[in-house]
Amino acid sequence: MADLYGKVKYYAISNGVTEEQFKDFLLVDNGEGAFIDNWDFDIPKPTQAQLDALDAQADEYETNLRT
Repeated sequence: MADLYGKVKYYAISNGVTEEQFKDFLLVDNGEGAFIDNWDFDIPKPTQAQLDALDAQADEYETNLRT
């Protein structure tokens, strides 16, 4: 199961955000779990349902990055 960062990265890259643009992206965790705080991309911020639907694809993406 992909973590939140992996799902967000897969969503962003799949929608035209470059690796260079994404490298400065950070999630915030206030002790109650990580979440997207700032979204500075030209694509809509993903909903949790959208990210959950990308779980399998994000897993595959992360696996391919490691190999």
